[in-house]
Amino acid sequence: MDENNANASLEFLQRKEIELAERLRDAELRAEDKLATAKTRAAEIRKQAESAGQVEADQFLNAEVKQADKIAAEMAESAKRDAEELTRLGSEQLERAVRIVIDFIFPR
Repeated sequence: MDENNANASLEFLQRKEIELAERLRDAELRAEDKLATAKTRAAEIRKQAESAGQVEADQFLNAEVKQADKIAAEMAESAKRDAEELTRLGSEQLERAVRIVIDFIFPR
């Protein structure tokens, strides 16, 4: 009877070992599936973040270009006004300048 008991115990242990090995394999497969899902989700999140970052960078660049264009237009307008003022002053002083040059070349 001891031999039957030993065989029964051994068979029981073998069944438990097989059952535990199957459970371990199932757990490993579930873990691999979860890991693959997490990697896929992480890649999606990264892609969305990069896309959002690119949109934000483009918006920032466009805003800065518009601001630079505005400043350049203001500077051009200011330079045009300055040039017009200098032309006006030059025209007003032209006769006096000519007299000075003539007087210098042909002193009286």
